[in-house]
Amino acid sequence: MVSLLLLATHARAQEEHIYLIKMFDCAHQPTQRSQTGFQVRGTKGLITALHGVIDCQRVMASSRKGLVLDQPLNVVKTDIDHDVALLSSPQLEIVDVGLESAPPIAWELLATVKVYGHPYGISNLETTLTLRKPPLKPLKDLVPPTPLSFLLERRSPNHLINVLNLQGNLLPGHSGAPILDSSDRVVGVANGGLREGFAGISWAIPFRDIEWDIMSLSYKRLHALKQLDPNEIFMADSVPTTLSNEFGYDLCGRISRLIAESRTGFILAVGVPIDDEIPGRFQSKIELPGAISSLVSPNDHISYIMYKTVKAGVIESQYYNLVGKIAACLPDWERKQKLKNTQRFQRYMFRKDSKSPLIVISYNLDPDKPDKLYNLSLTIYLPSKFSKSFWD
Repeated sequence: MVSLLLLATHARAQEEHIYLIKMFDCAHQPTQRSQTGFQVRGTKGLITALHGVIDCQRVMASSRKGLVLDQPLNVVKTDIDHDVALLSSPQLEIVDVGLESAPPIAWELLATVKVYGHPYGISNLETTLTLRKPPLKPLKDLVPPTPLSFLLERRSPNHLINVLNLQGNLLPGHSGAPILDSSDRVVGVANGGLREGFAGISWAIPFRDIEWDIMSLSYKRLHALKQLDPNEIFMADSVPTTLSNEFGYDLCGRISRLIAESRTGFILAVGVPIDDEIPGRFQSKIELPGAISSLVSPNDHISYIMYKTVKAGVIESQYYNLVGKIAACLPDWERKQKLKNTQRFQRYMFRKDSKSPLIVISYNLDPDKPDKLYNLSLTIYLPSKFSKSFWD
């Protein structure tokens, strides 16, 4: 019990110094974005990724348990080669609190690290990552030719620097998040990943390699960076509202159509029967991009299996990826994350109001037997088929 209390106290202290950074009026799409920033003791301000903030007119930060920051933030220092920025405001100039930085590290002895941040701007999420061998590697050796060409144009991060060679999924919104050792000391700053983080190849900036420059000394390079689109190389840190997969299907358009069909009980979505021996269950005639299978129960719900895997870390990443995309499709809808312990499902729910259909994205926390598969699903329930207690 004592150890559990210590862990909970430590987690709260960690969360106090980690912030959701929101950017507005940015020069490149998306013009509103979010990522992560954090405080480190001995450095006044919030450390974050430079690529997400440099082309934006207004930057704000918030934390559920940290300082209340109601003033806009300014970039006061940078390390362009390492793609990091220090944000500050009068509120932050008077405090010197934060996470502890790690002492010099024997990287070969460090097997795993943690990233703690705000993927897609929706949650405080802690994820364990594995350090590949070698743990430090030149960035140019991790990046394929096409994104490398953009790196050569930006030079931020510089393609020649050594980065933490991570196996795991840094998701959009993790940019600028602290990379922590087992004692929650900062060893790096989350920076980027291939295929929006889902290739399992990600990288971070070693914290002790950061060397701050005064803004006035880097004006020309920063001005040039503002003209370049960061989304060509990195996780976008937000999801554009036009979402299509490689087959050209418009995800937001399909979701809108399904919401419209809910008004008639999904009758027009009914396809062929799934099982002649079980009446009332049909395949959907409305395809959803990436879906593996579908089920229509008329006048009740419509459901899609979106992903299957044997890997817990991958299903969690795909879950937050899908949540982020649906959130972008439905920016004005209420949203809530809920863990139903009795049924062992992680859920994220969307509704416009109490009379609208309910969209639920969920995955099972215990793999199904005998295949031991985790299943990610998207289900739309009719308003009459869920109660207020389910939402609450």
